[in-house]
Amino acid sequence: MAQIILGPHNGVRINGTRPRRPKTRRIKPPNDSQEQSFSPEQAIQSSSSSSESSVVVSPSSPSPPLPEWTQDVQLLQPSSPYLPQILNLINTNQWHVEIQPDNTISINLDSVHDLRDFLQTLGELAFQSTLDSSPDLSNHDNTSRGSAIVRRRRVLHPYIKYHSELYAETIWPSITCSSSSGTNSDNGMDEDQQQQQQQQQQNNIRIEWPTFYSTLSTIIDDCIHYFVECMNHYYPVRPRRVIHAWYNNLENPQEDVFALAIGTFWCRHLLIHHRPASITQEQDSKILDMIQHRLAHMTRDALGDYFDEPNIDRIFALCLCNMTTVFSMEQKATFHTLAVRMATALDIRPRTRDDDDDGGVGDTIELENRLWWYLFQIDHFLHESGAIAKSMLSPNSDDLDALSRLVRPTPCSLDEPDEVAGALEWGHVLELWIIRRRIVREIETTLDRGELLTEHMYDNVKATLYDWKARIPELIKSADGTSPSTLSCHGNNNNNNSGSLSMAALEESRLAASMEFCTNTCLILHHFCPHQDAAIISPLERQAILDMIEYSTEMLRLRRAVLSFAPCQTWPGDLKRSIEILMYCTEYGDDLITGRAKHGLNHARHVLRKMAEVKWKDPICMVLINDIEHVLYASPSHVSNNNVMHEQQQQQQQQQQQPQQPPRTTQRAAEEDESIRRRSIKMANNMYTGVMMFDRELQPRAQYYRPANTSDPLDSVTVFEDVSRYMN
Repeated sequence: MAQIILGPHNGVRINGTRPRRPKTRRIKPPNDSQEQSFSPEQAIQSSSSSSESSVVVSPSSPSPPLPEWTQDVQLLQPSSPYLPQILNLINTNQWHVEIQPDNTISINLDSVHDLRDFLQTLGELAFQSTLDSSPDLSNHDNTSRGSAIVRRRRVLHPYIKYHSELYAETIWPSITCSSSSGTNSDNGMDEDQQQQQQQQQQNNIRIEWPTFYSTLSTIIDDCIHYFVECMNHYYPVRPRRVIHAWYNNLENPQEDVFALAIGTFWCRHLLIHHRPASITQEQDSKILDMIQHRLAHMTRDALGDYFDEPNIDRIFALCLCNMTTVFSMEQKATFHTLAVRMATALDIRPRTRDDDDDGGVGDTIELENRLWWYLFQIDHFLHESGAIAKSMLSPNSDDLDALSRLVRPTPCSLDEPDEVAGALEWGHVLELWIIRRRIVREIETTLDRGELLTEHMYDNVKATLYDWKARIPELIKSADGTSPSTLSCHGNNNNNNSGSLSMAALEESRLAASMEFCTNTCLILHHFCPHQDAAIISPLERQAILDMIEYSTEMLRLRRAVLSFAPCQTWPGDLKRSIEILMYCTEYGDDLITGRAKHGLNHARHVLRKMAEVKWKDPICMVLINDIEHVLYASPSHVSNNNVMHEQQQQQQQQQQQPQQPPRTTQRAAEEDESIRRRSIKMANNMYTGVMMFDRELQPRAQYYRPANTSDPLDSVTVFEDVSRYMN
């Protein structure tokens, strides 16, 4: 069973050599002021003179009350320097921190699956300076307003780390020695299921596929072809004709870093949506896992041979490795550091408005500008995911004033028509990310000052976002039917129609911009939403929740529209982010909010079932479908109700039903509770409750055999098999 270790590293000071079975005594009356005025400095000195221990708390049940342990545990005073560290763990959707009137703190985990995130958060707090970086919570116990502000500011974004990753599910624990990069804990599975899935994935990786090396050249060829055909109209970092010219002059693609990185990034998309004819195996995710794992190892080995030789191709390869879930977050931070150092050595920097005023901009300068902004995109994702402490670029991703003076990606003479639209759409989306970062900073600053978010701020946020949407480039806006259609189509551009732009490509760019608008709006509105355990939801918070559900549902509709004419553009990572937002909203106690969120989940289920990933039983899609069906078909008793009025109604119903129960049942329940309390402390500590115990002759001991009470008359019959016949 998982356990939480509390000790001096997170603010809990304990004296004694045997804290596992602490003695109990009555709390002294409050008139004994001599011991109650124990200063924090004296507590630290006395604790340093004695041996320090730790308390083991089970996350599956509420924490035991700390006042009973006053003999072995020193309660933290309000002025204790360790108190702010604990207060930083304000209630989230994974754990709840409660401050008792006597300044004791109880930490309750909602699920054992959140244990890893909780311990990671405690580890991060242990290295922070509590006196300098902790917020001012002096009036935390006196006012509920401060608690609500900090709690809302600390709401986690479990979906933020899935930015632009095609497949957000890590298919194995880690390609490196670290095993902390798995994301299975976010899928609602218990520990046994996680271990079984990881073991199955490890077995899939070890599968020997004799035709891998014979088809490797075909896989790399097709990955590069479909990468530029299906991806370049989104992020034309290097134009299609440049990549084709580079690949035609490549002697051995199986040893080139850039070619292997493209294969690692795009092989899963290729096998699912554009499977080569040479691969005749059945649709099995084991093949996907094995091929991607092999390519990832080959890419890492190739990067290790040339990590000290700066090259543009290697910078792009490192970026592609960071856009997949093959590598752990620690490995991604290392790759990003290498990429930034290579870019600095090659003097790759963004364009400024002064550069445009000096004269014409060449294609080489524009391509370097695009590569820098692609690095900025990776830096932006890693920073928000917590993989890196701060931006590594210059200017960094938080210097909004400096970023506003830079020139974002623009078309160049090497672009084909669909890449022209892609460059315009990409540059406009980068502006939206900068706007979102600025708005989030303003919201956090407002909350740090102790002020509440107002409707005026909410209206300004929406006005800013709609102003961005109104400034979408005219070329992309023409996809609404005002521009005549052409002959070329998505994924089938040829030289004869190289000068034309299809309506499908324009429509896809327009829908992509709209999906980014919906996604970033949801990420901003999430800061206006209360915690799921909030007793009262204000009208502004209710409106923010409903708008967030509406934009998430609209994003799913837009993705469904894209799949109608571009079936390969599934992007499960973006779907996972919107689906998690809708699942988050179903936990509010409001019937209207829950109903609309489930309506959006219905759209998500229809989109997922029509995706080709389901035929391959891709883990992320299958887990999402199971989670959605669990939410949609769950009984009302499993739905958490956080509305105060609903809780009062439930209590009234329970009080009305209690007199109808026979008195014998109540008396019997009281006797059972008393018998449980009288059980030995050894049984309670070792969790033997509810487990059948046998003696040496394999006969059940009546002392420990307590079957559950049911209304079925057959359950009152106990049958014991004579095992003596098996001992002859």
